[in-house]
Amino acid sequence: MKKTIAITTGGTGGHYFPAKALCDAFLKEHYKVFVFLDKRAYKYKHIWDKNASVYQISSLGFKNKSLWHIIKMLAFIKIGFFQSFFHFLKNRPSVLVSFGGYSSIPTVFAAIILRIPIVMHEQNATLGKAHRLFLRFAKIVATTFPDTKNIPNTIKTVQVGLPVRKEFIFFRNKQKEDNTNKLTVFILGGSLGAKIFSDTIPTTLAKLSDKEQKEITVYHQCREELIEATIEQWQKTQVNYIIKPFFNNIAEILWESDLVIARAGSSSIAEINTVGRYAFYIPYALAAENHQELNAQNAKTYSGADYVLEKDFNADTLLKVIKHALNDRSFLKERAEISKNSGNIESTEQFKEIIEDIIR
Repeated sequence: MKKTIAITTGGTGGHYFPAKALCDAFLKEHYKVFVFLDKRAYKYKHIWDKNASVYQISSLGFKNKSLWHIIKMLAFIKIGFFQSFFHFLKNRPSVLVSFGGYSSIPTVFAAIILRIPIVMHEQNATLGKAHRLFLRFAKIVATTFPDTKNIPNTIKTVQVGLPVRKEFIFFRNKQKEDNTNKLTVFILGGSLGAKIFSDTIPTTLAKLSDKEQKEITVYHQCREELIEATIEQWQKTQVNYIIKPFFNNIAEILWESDLVIARAGSSSIAEINTVGRYAFYIPYALAAENHQELNAQNAKTYSGADYVLEKDFNADTLLKVIKHALNDRSFLKERAEISKNSGNIESTEQFKEIIEDIIR
């Protein structure tokens, strides 16, 4: 009889991309896998393997502290709990793997009631609130970064890195020809894009000489509602640009790139390091408990990346990075090698083995 694995994950790329990588690894070994997603992530149901059973679970985040919102949130969690409870009784999983996010709360609670073993994976450099609620019920907490904050010493942890999709490992191993006459820049604003990138980057690159602008190709992931205004700004430059709300071939674009300008989400960092590219991070200032700044600090320490806080991100800061990249290709190559060496391509398999040990 096939073993059954349950996975719960939140609605941002940092949650569901590593969850998908783990799901694919278990499906390859002929496990039965079913996945709990919130409303945000369920929109991307099509990215999951057809052999995975994918369910939408009711949940609501901690947007504000008004009495009405708290009542509404508790009602959504209650519904999500009974939905999860029903699917657990029906599918009898051997373990629940939680990738966090507020949407994991009803599902983890149902697993506790039914005494289903719980394994947590924390993507960020600080343990999230949802995981902290149920930390004492976890068999083990797998972390992406060393010294993840808010985990007591009494909790069993193991650092495995972040599971990444197989296409990133493919491009990690693919040779790229050096082209010292061109600079390819990938602007990666997280799963929802970043307005500050649209406001700042095109107008900054317009300050370069025409010759420098013509040497640059930009792939720009941009919010759909900002695309028209951002295109107008790019059209004022000599830069060759490709702009989309979402790129389906992110691994290939990373491979083509020389410089990545990105938010400091854990999934972005892991994918950049897997392929091996120099990154300049601008952590999202409103990220919960400032976790993106902590992620960026780790990336600078271990991956050869650089970062600047959002409040300090301006034309002068960016021009220094771009001009350095244009004039010192050996620097890009050196930092890309550090990035690549820091990427753990075994993280998915290592995490999978830990889960299998718990099942056994």
